[in-house]
Amino acid sequence: LAKINTALTALVYSTFLDYSLASAIAVNAAGEPYLVGSAMTGFPTTIGAYQVGCGYSAGFLTKFTSSGAALAFSSCLPGVPAAIDVDSAGNPYVLGQTAYYGLPAVYKLNSTGSAVVYECRLDTNSNYPMSGGIRVDAQGNAYAASASSERAFVVRIDPAGMLASYRVLATSGSSARA
Repeated sequence: LAKINTALTALVYSTFLDYSLASAIAVNAAGEPYLVGSAMTGFPTTIGAYQVGCGYSAGFLTKFTSSGAALAFSSCLPGVPAAIDVDSAGNPYVLGQTAYYGLPAVYKLNSTGSAVVYECRLDTNSNYPMSGGIRVDAQGNAYAASASSERAFVVRIDPAGMLASYRVLATSGSSARA
């Protein structure tokens, strides 16, 4: 992880997160970066983390302090995260695949990274590697878009973690459908 000044002329800080491969980053209003990605055995977690001890097919969520000098929290996650956003209260929202069956899911964790607030599994009839993005609005609705080799979709998840709307944009071998 590296931070460069706004003039793009100097390195503010650079650090290394061992046993990991980051796939996405988000930064909250306080300038604290959050990373998600794939983790391996030996990945550093913090005391009180939601899940310690990363194993096979594990993901991670790590929040750094704004100086980049320390981990605010670091946790293993089930499955493989693809995208992250953070709401105004500091709660991270992660789009990824579940550890079992590889189904896409959205996870909301609390601001300390110690508990999952909700997990909304998305029944997309697809368990192939995916890419995508996630954004959270001021009311706490999470909007996720994702694509795999089989289909593309967009969803809205309400603040309680319930799937509010879902639309398949395209499937393998077809054009867009409603």
